[in-house]
Amino acid sequence: MDFKSKVLLCKKLCVGGFEAGELRRFAGESDELAEFAEFALRNQQRLPLIRALEKTDLISRLPESVIGPLQRYSRSQAARHDVLCGILLEIDTMLRSHRIDYILLKGPAYAEHLYGDRDGRHFDDIDILVRLDDHNRAESLLSEIGFKPDEAPRPWDALLRNFEHAITLSRDGYKVDLHRQLRRRPAYRINDAEIWSTRQERKVAGVEVGLLSPEYELAATALEIAHDLERNACTVKTALDLYLLIRRAEGQIEWSRFFADRELENIEPLVTNVFALVLGLTGSWDEFPTLSAYLRPMEKGFPIKDPVSVAALFDREVDDGRNRVWFRKVYPGNSIIYWSWLGMAFLCSRRPPRFLSAMQQQAAKRQ
Repeated sequence: MDFKSKVLLCKKLCVGGFEAGELRRFAGESDELAEFAEFALRNQQRLPLIRALEKTDLISRLPESVIGPLQRYSRSQAARHDVLCGILLEIDTMLRSHRIDYILLKGPAYAEHLYGDRDGRHFDDIDILVRLDDHNRAESLLSEIGFKPDEAPRPWDALLRNFEHAITLSRDGYKVDLHRQLRRRPAYRINDAEIWSTRQERKVAGVEVGLLSPEYELAATALEIAHDLERNACTVKTALDLYLLIRRAEGQIEWSRFFADRELENIEPLVTNVFALVLGLTGSWDEFPTLSAYLRPMEKGFPIKDPVSVAALFDREVDDGRNRVWFRKVYPGNSIIYWSWLGMAFLCSRRPPRFLSAMQQQAAKRQ
């Protein structure tokens, strides 16, 4: 199976519509299933795969070397999800008692509301957004219940906060990403006031939590994909998140107004390009006629649009620089300012940008 075929099978596993025969052919091709299982691991799609297999008669017919790791992973991830949802309840109780509003991002919210249940989507941490003025107080409260930065405090940390949209706090191997903004880059003008005024309340894991509006869930996921593609680290899981968000929004959102709002925030070029990439990757242009009618006239201006190049963008090794060329073309600001900004962030953090760290790891593996 080529990359695109694997993506389309993952899509069917997540949203339904797969036929048992599509998996049953693996029964005589355990090597091919092992290859797909490895693809699912890299792209955080093992949970949908094992659930689909359990609905067929293949479980008893596949070798232990193939099915065993999938079943063990499913059990361990379900246990991890239980702990993370317990952490969410703990955080909710702490922040509410101190009158700090928060918004839960991705994770269990997407699992329950997009995929149908908590264990339908892989998540490995808890992401929460608080208002900028509440960020330091929220960090202090999380510290009281054991969530600490991975690194010891440094004199220049206050300066570093000007470049980061979130910090990572850890306790016993479990992480919480505490966001002060959805995303921070020199060209972006994301409307923080609008994010909070359109905040919604829904239950997740039995807890009444704040969530982004559908419009900002779309925008935030598109930005996440863009920056993950920049460093050659976007998974199929995130692409399918956006596909499912678009599926829910089609017919409910006026796309022209949605993209006009993104233009005011100076992120419209990134968002339109990512939407088009995900529609191409998942073979979904015809599924969403209203969105497609809006995007099609722009297609000539997209740097990457043919199916082979779209798939390659999601499937490149971390040391391949072509994704950064793509990002430079769609980034809505001056490239020199952007790279200078990243350089300043590096000097403050004393850590290289993520894509350089990934390149170093890849080079070490080859030695």
